[in-house]
Amino acid sequence: MSGSLSATSPASPSLIPTVSAVAATSLEQDQAAIRQVFIDYRTAIGVKKGDDAAALAASRTLQYFEDTRKAALTMPEAELRRRSFMDRFMILVIRARVEPAVLRKMDGRDLFAHAVNEGMVGENTGALEPDRVEIDGDSARVAIRVGKQTIA
Repeated sequence: MSGSLSATSPASPSLIPTVSAVAATSLEQDQAAIRQVFIDYRTAIGVKKGDDAAALAASRTLQYFEDTRKAALTMPEAELRRRSFMDRFMILVIRARVEPAVLRKMDGRDLFAHAVNEGMVGENTGALEPDRVEIDGDSARVAIRVGKQTIA
């Protein structure tokens, strides 16, 4: 986070923001920037620009798609049945909609971008709004709001 100090002269100390004011402004600016990243991500998904969405996706999201890609290629039925409903659903959708030869050439990022481009993910993202933002060093977490309810 960064802030800048400026003053026209030593005789005008009221023009020099305090360190806490600079920190607060920087925090607010950082939080606004993080909210904008989420809005850009949501927009990219909504207009089916998978590469743009993948560039903004969390590493956990891309790892989930890598795990899903591997599962779609190799997971036996018995193991698939032990997974959560949403995981089973996603794995089966990928198996049904992406040829194995194509899937083998992808990684998780490629699969995510493909899924966005093909409308396999993000059908309801337009209703999601960024809410509070928590920043911890180089990481940030955005709570998501749908209407008046914060869901994550």
